[in-house]
Amino acid sequence: MDKFGGKLNDEKEAAIISLHNEAETAKTMQDRIIEKNASGEYETVEAYFAELGKVPEIITKYDAVQLLFRNYSRVSTDKEHLVMLPSDAKGMTCGIEYILIIFICYISAVMCYYERKYKAVCISSTNAVKGSFCRLLALFSVIVLCWICFAVIELFSIITVIGTENLFVGVVSLQAFANTPFKESGILAVFIMIQLTKLCGYLLISALCILLSTLTKNLPLSVFVPLVITCVWVYLFTPESVTFYSPFSLVLGSPYFTGDCYFIDTHGSLLLMYTAPDTWLLWLLIFISLIIVLVSLIIFIKSNKCNIRKNHFALPALLLSVAFLSSGCSSHNISDEAANGAVIASNSTNIYVPYIITDDDYQVVGRKITVYNQNLDLIEDSIIHDITQGKITRQILYSDGYLYFYTNDTITDSNDIYKINLSDYHEECVFAEPDTNEINMYLDIVKIYGSKNPDDYDIRGMSKYGDELYILTNSNKIFAVNVITGIRRLVLEEQYIHCFCMSNNGAIFYINADGNPVCFDNEKKIVSDRVFNNVCADGEYVYCTNKKVTYRYKVSDFSEEKYADVGEIYQVENGKALSSNGIYISEYGKQTKISEEGNLFLLDGKIVRQNGELLSFVEVQLF
Repeated sequence: MDKFGGKLNDEKEAAIISLHNEAETAKTMQDRIIEKNASGEYETVEAYFAELGKVPEIITKYDAVQLLFRNYSRVSTDKEHLVMLPSDAKGMTCGIEYILIIFICYISAVMCYYERKYKAVCISSTNAVKGSFCRLLALFSVIVLCWICFAVIELFSIITVIGTENLFVGVVSLQAFANTPFKESGILAVFIMIQLTKLCGYLLISALCILLSTLTKNLPLSVFVPLVITCVWVYLFTPESVTFYSPFSLVLGSPYFTGDCYFIDTHGSLLLMYTAPDTWLLWLLIFISLIIVLVSLIIFIKSNKCNIRKNHFALPALLLSVAFLSSGCSSHNISDEAANGAVIASNSTNIYVPYIITDDDYQVVGRKITVYNQNLDLIEDSIIHDITQGKITRQILYSDGYLYFYTNDTITDSNDIYKINLSDYHEECVFAEPDTNEINMYLDIVKIYGSKNPDDYDIRGMSKYGDELYILTNSNKIFAVNVITGIRRLVLEEQYIHCFCMSNNGAIFYINADGNPVCFDNEKKIVSDRVFNNVCADGEYVYCTNKKVTYRYKVSDFSEEKYADVGEIYQVENGKALSSNGIYISEYGKQTKISEEGNLFLLDGKIVRQNGELLSFVEVQLF
């Protein structure tokens, strides 16, 4: 389909539309034949395949035609600045060259390694500084030469796809860069900027090796530490992370230039999958990297003079460099302990309980969250937040000094997530459901009207890990919402998800459509083929329960252990559990029946009963 490339004109436009219509007609014909076969209208298999043989041959290229038409739809909105380019032009975003980084770490440490047996030679030599310059020149020459080789390979990979004639067209014509802040730049110009950014990252890694080699006099350490830190740091570079605030991530290059990236799911919902860092941050990181490189080179050259005074600035310089390199760490304190949503939340001093407000006709007019102390006494002026009329608070959780909850407005039918700072009761909306009729911008070009799937925002479960809230929606998807930026991303999607929880290692455990417990930690793993209807997390275990029995599984290896011949467990805390049929199980496995009056829940090892705004402890006698 190369004949459709380049500038879009009337002839190409008509040909693409015609091709798309032919493909859609063939697809419709194929779907009808499949439906007839499913309903038993064909007497034999041969008759079915005979009908399939009548479908036009273009059906074999249906996916390619769809890609072509999507590219055409985007380019047709701005024919003056955009051109038709293959959608698989990935040379600009090919990622990181780990082999080159390993080579840079090794050669930098070896060439600048200082051995004690050479100390006398260093002292007596008048050309020590000159020798240092020569070694540095040789080292950086090798690094630059390798960088040029990789850059040339990437450039040729781009040329083979888009051709040399398109190197100077606007980079926005490449779909991956459709939302780039460098809209006026050509493909070749942005490619050069990406490669220079990578070079800056390579020099930073080399400088760190030189610095460690000079100050520690330990060759293995000088190679291992920069290699591990760099590769691990880059491995953590994900759309929701903050690691791109570190100079280490400069070796990736392209994420600083692509701009925001969006994804349209199977229901047509528009999801923001990646928010690019601001341009000013890129220049700041490059400046910081160059400062660190300069400091490292000065320390290396000074060390070859064997001037003992170098020790006065070497250690502070190393500490300063480490501080700069750690600049990508999050600026806020986030606990890595999982928190799962419940009908109640607590911290070390208070207990927080949502309470329905009704009028004289028992119509819900609002919702408040009341505060109790650890003795279950209602605190004066305990209304933290009066939610406006019609909203219902459905789940709350406590984490890192904040109370998180989501609401459902029965009037506007909107679902929003809030957080309250418990130090000053300041409320902030973490995520607001967008209006159904809003105009969404896809890659700053294509307008999509009313593309929202309402089920993607109807929340029925909430957990928290790190700086993200994980929410289960009625569309059987689990999204992660960053509590700092409000950015939402899709984590996983299933045919059906009964319920889910977060473990303390950040893995998601849920019950799938078959009733099997599943662990999702970058990939889906079936924990057991037993059938359950609920899952709860507690420390190193997840508890899976059905109507009759409860098993628990170790998070680390999924080893199975029968917990109790009691089902319908809905809360587990430090090995203790509560069942919806009023049975309490101690950490030693002892069971007792409790009156089911009111709402029961576990709180710091004690059983608490809620009747309206009244809370009370429940005394149990185990047998």
